[in-house]
Amino acid sequence: MCDIHLGGYNNNYSNVTNPLIVNVLNYINENYKRQLTVSKIAEHFFVNASYLSRLFSETLNIPLLKYIRKIKMYNIASDIVTLGFDQDIWKDYGFKSYESYLKNFKKTFDMTPSEFLKNHLSNNMRK
Repeated sequence: MCDIHLGGYNNNYSNVTNPLIVNVLNYINENYKRQLTVSKIAEHFFVNASYLSRLFSETLNIPLLKYIRKIKMYNIASDIVTLGFDQDIWKDYGFKSYESYLKNFKKTFDMTPSEFLKNHLSNNMRK
């Protein structure tokens, strides 16, 4: 997964004991490049979408859709850092449009992907 420490993001849910939530976490981590929705995930696990969303939020203190977005964004950030900036990376991560991808990236990191890469490179040069 992403080994970049950014904004206090924590993907360490090793203490989760609910089998459904563990399976959902694994499913998301294996399928984050797809267009994942609460409904699609709930359907995959044969549970009600509202129930899954509530259980996920109660268990992890983060809404399911926000978790999915963070997983996508932090993996994109990792790809940008390791592979370089690619204008079309959003297509590989199941976004319907560049605008949607850019909005989510800015919401997560408070900067554009190209600014993110420049910032990362300049921080690494100072070390």
